[in-house]
Amino acid sequence: MYGAHVDSLSIYVRRGNSLGSRLWTKSQSQGNHWNHGQVQISSSTPVNVVFEAVRGPTFRGDTALDDIRAVAGSCIAASGLACDFESGLCGWNQTMTDDFDWTLHSGQTSTTNTGPSSDHTLGTATGHYLYIETSAPRHPGQKACLVSSQVTQTTPQCLKFYYNLHGNNIGALNIYVMIGSALTSTDSPVWSRRNNLSDIWIPGQTTITGSSPYRVVFEGVVGNGYLGDIAIDDITVLNNSCSHAANNDFEHGFGIWTNPSVGDKFDWMIGQSSTDTMYTGPSNDHTLGTSQGHYAFIEASPPRQTQDNAWLQSPVLEPTPAICMSFWFNMFGEDTGSLNVKMRPITEDASSATEIWSLNGDRGQGWNLGRIAIYSSDPFYITFEAVRGAGVKGDTAIDDITFTDSVCSVEPPEGDVGYSPPFNLVPQQASPTPVPSPYDCNFERDFCQWTQDTSDVFDWTRNAGATSSQNTGPSFDHTFGNVTGYYIYIETSAPRHPNDTARLLSPQLNISPQGACMRFWYHMYGPSINNLNVYIQTASSLTKAWTRTGTQGNQWIYGEIPITGYTQCQIVIEATRGTSYLGDIAVDDIGYSNRPCTPANTSSICDFEDSALCGFTQDKNDSFNWTWKAGETTTSFTGPSADHTEGTATGHYMYIESSPPQQPGDRAV
Repeated sequence: MYGAHVDSLSIYVRRGNSLGSRLWTKSQSQGNHWNHGQVQISSSTPVNVVFEAVRGPTFRGDTALDDIRAVAGSCIAASGLACDFESGLCGWNQTMTDDFDWTLHSGQTSTTNTGPSSDHTLGTATGHYLYIETSAPRHPGQKACLVSSQVTQTTPQCLKFYYNLHGNNIGALNIYVMIGSALTSTDSPVWSRRNNLSDIWIPGQTTITGSSPYRVVFEGVVGNGYLGDIAIDDITVLNNSCSHAANNDFEHGFGIWTNPSVGDKFDWMIGQSSTDTMYTGPSNDHTLGTSQGHYAFIEASPPRQTQDNAWLQSPVLEPTPAICMSFWFNMFGEDTGSLNVKMRPITEDASSATEIWSLNGDRGQGWNLGRIAIYSSDPFYITFEAVRGAGVKGDTAIDDITFTDSVCSVEPPEGDVGYSPPFNLVPQQASPTPVPSPYDCNFERDFCQWTQDTSDVFDWTRNAGATSSQNTGPSFDHTFGNVTGYYIYIETSAPRHPNDTARLLSPQLNISPQGACMRFWYHMYGPSINNLNVYIQTASSLTKAWTRTGTQGNQWIYGEIPITGYTQCQIVIEATRGTSYLGDIAVDDIGYSNRPCTPANTSSICDFEDSALCGFTQDKNDSFNWTWKAGETTTSFTGPSADHTEGTATGHYMYIESSPPQQPGDRAV
């Protein structure tokens, strides 16, 4: 099933003149390769098996079949972690240590306005999936755990699955890598989602790895009402760490990107070498840089007319506070029209899409970098729209679409259409930028006045571009936001071992009576991230002033440390290696000011590590107060077990304690 306008392939069992219910179906392009399918057929009387293929809107929709076999008995269950739940739980098991079980189901769940209306595998009411039923006798906070068979492979694998979070009382769906026979209070999920995302199956994935045999756990948590059914389906596993599911170099066709069947005037095509029209389009692809590589393009020759448009649409993408989409484009030719990037939530139609990037006209013969940061609280689609110009010399091409979980600047700057996030990502400073000091360092030339500690295990490394391992570390520096800028990081590949440390030392600092401030940017991305600590060291003491633990996402994050109560000290930046090589930690743009840190503007940021609460105050006209807290709250099965800032039991956060004497409807402001 390969082509821009593939419609569907379905299987029915016909008894006499009745076609019966659809047992299996797939729709849209499944890639330029053969796929294996199977379906269980049960009948006590003779039947006919019917394969039905439906033509799409144009000739680019061929569907093929081969090697049909009918074998007595049940279909072979998927091995290992893979499971579509059509023939049971495969190698997965319910556990006795949770509160209730996952349910194998087909069709809609028993409660309206929650749960899926069909499975993902077959896309029908007869297909099966797993879900948690959150109606009575379930209570908020109860958990159902689905546990895999033991995984002995210690190298990284990519766990892929589909999930459905539909309902106004969704609790949480968590995934754990479990060492031992049961989860403990110190285990943290490697993946987690919550909130009502509407009745749609969303692709999810996470990298799983362990230094010893482990099991994977899907945990469904009941929310605060019966409209909280959570479902999963179609678990698969691939070797190596996950890359973003929507990444595409077009070497194997459109992949899971599609040409929509309605809304535009014509289709994108897969190109190779030069396009058919001289003086327009690329001469080679971008991935390989040769005539053998592939790219996506629009052909501007007849029957195309001026202002005809073509859409290329992504698969459903997960909600994200910030994701950076990079791509390469070729807009060469005197009749080149425009290339636009649009984003729309799945709940809206294509006509209401938001334009987030746009360029028009001839941009020269080479490939150019395009980049835009995307923000959405709902599942969404990305659409590349190419608009045909006034003549045939207007072929437009794209290649090497990649997504990273990070914030990025618009490239090229003239592609900026004013799209911006709905919140502040960088803390606003209430005072002018501090005067540069001799201790500042952006690592563009060297380590400045900072030195490697000779008493640690290994050294920090200065680097430009991506680190040597995929799916960990930054792709570019913070100073310039590109692959030419430098930063420092710890390389956690061999010969490094778990808990190896690398420390970087500042010169001796003379601190003013009013105090001083150190500012920096850090990057902690990867499934095996351990700790990044900053200490203040004197001749007689070593005090931890700041810490972060675990992956913080593929993004540069701002950090700030007040230095008070010292006359002279030294700053120590320490990074600790995690359990595997997927734990690179990076630092960039260190700044030092011999003045106190400026309190964050309360409209933009507060981490609640200071009991002064960054200027926030308790309202005296409400029912009770928020509580400043570290560690778990006093009541089991509710509240966090650690703060978000540090990810530890010593970090602080604010919460409301809802135990007596609080009453329903009481407010804390």
